[in-house]
Amino acid sequence: MSRLVFIFVFYLVFILLDLYVFRGLRLSFPMQERPVLKVVLQVLYWTVPAFLTFMLLKFFVVGAEKPSTAWILAFMGLFILFYVPKLILVAFNGISDLIKVSEWIWFKTLGDKTTSDGFLITRKEFLRIAGTIIAAVPFFSILYGIMFGRYDYKIEKKAIKSPKLGNATPIKVVQISDAHLGSFLENKTPVLKAIEAINSLEADVVVFTGDLVNDLAEEAEPWIAEFKSIKAKYGKFSTLGNHDYGDYYKWPSDEAKKANLDRLKQIHAEMGFDLLLNDSRILNINGQEIDLAGVENWGLPPFPQHGKIDLALEGRDINRFGILLSHDPTHFDEEVVKHPKQPDITLAGHTHGMQFGLLFGNFKWSPVQYRYKKWAGMYQTKEQQLYVNRGFGYIGFPGRVGMPPEITLFELSA
Repeated sequence: MSRLVFIFVFYLVFILLDLYVFRGLRLSFPMQERPVLKVVLQVLYWTVPAFLTFMLLKFFVVGAEKPSTAWILAFMGLFILFYVPKLILVAFNGISDLIKVSEWIWFKTLGDKTTSDGFLITRKEFLRIAGTIIAAVPFFSILYGIMFGRYDYKIEKKAIKSPKLGNATPIKVVQISDAHLGSFLENKTPVLKAIEAINSLEADVVVFTGDLVNDLAEEAEPWIAEFKSIKAKYGKFSTLGNHDYGDYYKWPSDEAKKANLDRLKQIHAEMGFDLLLNDSRILNINGQEIDLAGVENWGLPPFPQHGKIDLALEGRDINRFGILLSHDPTHFDEEVVKHPKQPDITLAGHTHGMQFGLLFGNFKWSPVQYRYKKWAGMYQTKEQQLYVNRGFGYIGFPGRVGMPPEITLFELSA
C-alpha cells in the first residue's frame, strides 16, 4: 500500500508538471494557422508521459516480477531526458505567470491598465520562449550523453613520483572501476573498443576497484572472455564494490545470496583477476618491489563495511611503495590515512562522478561533490594520495553528461 501511495503521488506531481509545461508551450507557440502540425506535436508531447505511465503500471503496480535492466534503463533515460528540461520550463513559465499575477494585482489595486500593455507583455512572452530555448540545451546534452557520452572513454594519465621507487623506467599501472556489466546488456562493441585502448597502454599491472555487476553474478557471465583478454605483464588484480554483494536484490534465501557472491568471485578468477579480499601481494617489477593490497567494500552507512584494513596491510613494509585498492573513497579519510602502515596511494571508484557534471582542465563540478568530498581525480592528505576513478560503466541513468567514463594510467617512478 505504501508503495502504491508513493507511486500515485509521484505520478500526480509529474502529470501536473506535464500539464503546466504543455500550457506554457501552447501560449508560446499557438500554431492556430497550422492545425495539422499542432495535432502532431501534441501527440508527440504526450507520447512519452503515456509510455512512462504504461511502464509504471506494468512493473510497479500490477507487475509480479522485477522489471528487467533494459526496461529500467529505458524508463530512467526517457524520464531524465524529458523531465530535466521540463523543470527549466516550469521555472521560466512560473516567472512569467508571476509577472502576469503582479499585473493583475496592480490593475485591480490602482486601476492603471497601462502596466498590462507594451513592455511587460513582451517580457512575459520573451520568458516563455527563452525558457524553451534554454531547456533545449540540457535536452540535447542528455540525449548526447545517452547516445554517445556513456561510451566516450577517456584515458587519464597521472605521473606518480616517490623516493621509495628506484626505477628509471616508469611502472605502468592501469586502473578501471565500476564496470556495472549488467547495464551494457548485449552491446559489446564499445566495451571491446575500450579494452583495445587498455591493451594499447601495455600495462605492467591492471587493477579493478569494484562493482563488476549491478546485482547478479550472471550479469558478468557473457563478459568473461572479453575481460580475460585484458593484458598486464605482471598481473591483474581486483577487489569488490558495494553492488557486488547483491545487497540491492531480493533473494529467496541467504544461501542464494551467498552462492551469487561465490560465483562472482569465481568469475574474477576466470577473467584472470587476482581478487584481493582484505589481502595483499608483493609485486616484483623489473627488480622494483611494490606492496599491493585490496580491501573489501568499506563505506559510510548505508553502504556495507566488509573491509578490514588491518588484514590487508598486515604484511606491509612501509619502506616499499604501497598501493591500496578500496572501492569507496570515504574509506580513505575514515580509516586509511589513520593507519600506521598507510599506503602511498589509494585507488578508488564508486561515485561515477554522478555521470553528470563539468570537466574543464583543472576545473571540475558535479552534484555528487555535495555528498562526497573526494569524488573524482587526485587528492592528497599529507604524504598519502587518493585517486578516484570516474568509472568504466554506468547504472540507473543510461548515459554520461560531461563526466565521461575513464581508464586511468599511472606511471610510477622515482
